[in-house]
Amino acid sequence: MRVRFACSAMMFVIFASAHPALAADYPDRPVKMVVAFPAGGFMDTVGRIASERLSAILGQPFVVENRGGAGGRIGEEFVANSKPDGYTLLVDLIIRPTLMQMQAGNPGDQDIDIEKAFVPIGPIGSSPMILNVSSDFGMKDFASFVEKIKSEPGKHSYASAGVGTPSQIVSAQLVRQLGLQAVHVPYRGGAPALQDVAAGVVIWMVDTPSGSLPLIQGGRLVPLFVVNPTRVKQLPDVPTLAELGHPSFRDEIMSIYLMAPAATPKPVTERLSAVLMQLQADATVSSQLENIAIEPSPPTDLQATRRLVREQIEAWDKAVKQTK
Repeated sequence: MRVRFACSAMMFVIFASAHPALAADYPDRPVKMVVAFPAGGFMDTVGRIASERLSAILGQPFVVENRGGAGGRIGEEFVANSKPDGYTLLVDLIIRPTLMQMQAGNPGDQDIDIEKAFVPIGPIGSSPMILNVSSDFGMKDFASFVEKIKSEPGKHSYASAGVGTPSQIVSAQLVRQLGLQAVHVPYRGGAPALQDVAAGVVIWMVDTPSGSLPLIQGGRLVPLFVVNPTRVKQLPDVPTLAELGHPSFRDEIMSIYLMAPAATPKPVTERLSAVLMQLQADATVSSQLENIAIEPSPPTDLQATRRLVREQIEAWDKAVKQTK
């Protein structure tokens, strides 16, 4: 019996040392927040706003690390394969469980199943989308844009933040809905794509207002319409697609989530959820997000977050199937 007790005690010590994140003092060292898109885009900005507040609440640095590429997949794979101890987290969009496999043209390349690979801690904020054109092309409104693209079928290209990103999916929907012929040019993130649109390398791009505003204000981009049903406060004169006589995209809203690897201990995910809910209720954070045209998320617990994730995956999967 003494031998069995000693073995049990030893196993308890081994288990406890193998799961330091279960300790009540989590976090006791810096936490890495991986943003699955390059620096300079709206995802990066949102991640840094969140990291600053989480650092203040928990007393440990939450350090943003950008791992962009493959429509977010590089960052997702890095976090999914990281030690599930609460010290490597993911800031990412939730848009699909099977999209990359459908879009990449490689049937053997299995995509990450977001719902199986991660525990979604909660949403940070969400964004509508707008269509911008390069000011070099002289298009000032929706009618001139459609006329230009239709008059030269297949000649012009549009940018996206990468294969399988919301900017590509919504652009493909628009091409289909408006009867356009245009060439898709994927980039490693929204920031470099927008720079090429502004430079006239590609003619247009669907992106977030937060990513586009500096280039719009500098006269390098012209916003033609808001894809979603509601106008953007920072761009009050830009009409919605519905106002222009075409169906708007109600369900295709880009929500940004904080996530942890799937096997992260429950006490850690619950701790992170409680802290994120403090962030969601913080008036200063809400103001910072609104200033970059991001709608702050209300306090959302783990159970409600899981429901939101499922609803969003279903909405984006529907959008992908509609574009064929």
